[in-house]
Amino acid sequence: MKRTKRYRAGFTLVEMMLVIAIIAILVALSAGALFQVQTNMMARATDDVVAKLQSAVDTRIKAMHEQISADRVKPKTEDFKKLLLLCNGDEERAACLLLYSASSRASPICGPTWT
Repeated sequence: MKRTKRYRAGFTLVEMMLVIAIIAILVALSAGALFQVQTNMMARATDDVVAKLQSAVDTRIKAMHEQISADRVKPKTEDFKKLLLLCNGDEERAACLLLYSASSRASPICGPTWT
């Protein structure tokens, strides 16, 4: 008796399922890593923006403080008194706010009636 071997071209169902399962696991792992990388990039971008804003605000406050120190003028107007109450008695901070309001030609607290 002669035995004949049959060769089939293609894959069995078990082999195909195994390949699909391995691909699904790899996709799931890479998607999690990709999400973590994206989150880290967004956090770094946010930190950069906050640092730039903080630097800009600090520079503006230093410039205003230098201008106040150079002038050595602490106005005793009604507007200054109102700002002094809001700033808990800190005259330099109230003077900075007054100078900023005067430079923008409108006071967010006292209104646009004074210069």
